[in-house]
Amino acid sequence: IYRKQKCDDTTTVINILNDLKPYTATHSSAAKKYDVAVSTVIDIFDKYVQIPIKNLTKILCWDEFYFNRHVKKKYPFMIMDFKKKYIIDIIESRWKEDLYNYFFSIPLSECNNVKYIIINMYKNYELLCNIFFKNTTICIDPFHVMKKVNDSLNTFRKRIMRTYQNEKKDSREYRLLKSCYCLILKNKDDLKNDDYKYDHILNAHVAESYITERILKINPYLNEAYKIKEEYISLNDETPETLKGRAEKEILNSFIWIEGRRLSNGPMKEKTTILKKLSVMQMGYKTLKELETNSYIRKTYMKNIL
Repeated sequence: IYRKQKCDDTTTVINILNDLKPYTATHSSAAKKYDVAVSTVIDIFDKYVQIPIKNLTKILCWDEFYFNRHVKKKYPFMIMDFKKKYIIDIIESRWKEDLYNYFFSIPLSECNNVKYIIINMYKNYELLCNIFFKNTTICIDPFHVMKKVNDSLNTFRKRIMRTYQNEKKDSREYRLLKSCYCLILKNKDDLKNDDYKYDHILNAHVAESYITERILKINPYLNEAYKIKEEYISLNDETPETLKGRAEKEILNSFIWIEGRRLSNGPMKEKTTILKKLSVMQMGYKTLKELETNSYIRKTYMKNIL
């Protein structure tokens, strides 16, 4: 039986390490190219690639990313530096027990140096901040606030639409609420005012802004909810000079500017997009734990996306 031998050639080791640099590279592809065992490629990688754990910085972004629908822990947790936009660490999941164990291992002095943490509205993140980061200001990411506002507006729209379900399904009001609701979720400034298209519900050539007005006239409370949504969008356009007298609340804390940039988890989106593209199942790993978060992901993935 033919058995692939271990690799002792320095040139081959260097070539294997170079071939593993792209985040799409796999151990198996390198092993096949150089006719060595996959375990040999893994041993080479673990031996020569060492990226130390980074310390927590003054401004942190916290978020999760979707990993795999077939595993129990579908959402790993990621910590990122806001200013320099590099990943500090990735934890196996966003579950409370996993995050508690992780933050217990970090020195208290390091946690106390963190000034701001930007989170989404996942309740466990706020609990963790209050327990481990007592000197930190919690900021809700503006993107998630906007999503919450739109979700609430859409829920209210559905409630109004259901009042027409029994006897008025053929009514123009029901059809507008059902088929054109996406217009009230758009920013008012993004609605097309001059592009007239034929609308089968209104039986006329109309612009998006006109259809939106007709929807909002269906119910005065829906109109008020829409105004609140637009007021928050206007608030997002504020600057440090125009936004005065804000209260110390987590959502309003996102209106803090650091070196000309408003606090948000925006810098994380590019990194999570790269992570989502990684074809983990092709490498023979089914869970994040099998990927050895502290070595494989930190070494392989993070060296490409720091």
